[in-house]
Amino acid sequence: ATMDFIDGTGGCVLDGTYTYYMIMFRNGCLVTADKRLNVTISLDTGASWETTGYKAFSYQAAYESDQTARSSTTDAMTTMNSCPTAAGEGMSGWIVFTSPAAAIKPSCFYNITAGDSQYSDGMNWCGGGKYDTATAFDGIRFITNSGNIETLQATLYGHTD
Repeated sequence: ATMDFIDGTGGCVLDGTYTYYMIMFRNGCLVTADKRLNVTISLDTGASWETTGYKAFSYQAAYESDQTARSSTTDAMTTMNSCPTAAGEGMSGWIVFTSPAAAIKPSCFYNITAGDSQYSDGMNWCGGGKYDTATAFDGIRFITNSGNIETLQATLYGHTD
């Protein structure tokens, strides 16, 4: 399963109306353990989704075990590894996107926190990413690198300066 935000679908506005867009989400859990929650974009109102051409990085930390990690990927705008799968462990956070109508390299930055049974004090991801071709986009998709999304509640907000 995926979660999509597509301009013109279900009242979604994802165009040049706003300077930037923010997705706030909560209660994110995946079905399969040790998988990634990816964010990709569409250039054709969801007819297809870009699966290559990204440059993304993240820094992950878990307080209890002093565990830190860096990761990068070229198949999505985000790199949230080892996402929670059990009830009560959901991820919450935000992702901010540049204006989708601007003919620049689309980019985002994010901060996400999760409760996780592996790390009782939780985990945190922060990072950013971009699609490495200057283009407008009109769709944002949450998708796992394997398996499905169990739960995810998200809202897209448009902002002006």
